[in-house]
Amino acid sequence: MQPTTIFLLFLSLIISIFIAFYQYLYKTKSKKKLDYFLFSIRAFSFFLLLLLFINPQIKRVKTTNIKPILSVLVDNSSSINYFNENKNVSQYIANIKKNSDLQDK
Repeated sequence: MQPTTIFLLFLSLIISIFIAFYQYLYKTKSKKKLDYFLFSIRAFSFFLLLLLFINPQIKRVKTTNIKPILSVLVDNSSSINYFNENKNVSQYIANIKKNSDLQDK
């Protein structure tokens, strides 16, 4: 929050307490428990009303981790068939897909 917003919140709290004090406790001869209870409710309601006028905004920053796509390129030329490496290439790709460390990252 900005310092001006915090100052306005503090000022509205002081104003609401002052107004409620003036309405319930100023120049009264008999102060009962009910007067103090009504004073606190009135001060709280004025504070909430002034809070609506101030309209403080709280900014929230949300960060997300986006996993990059791992590209595996396989040569599909005739040399792989010539050297009988089809099985090794298939196993290598399967090992990459099964690897839990790569899946987590």
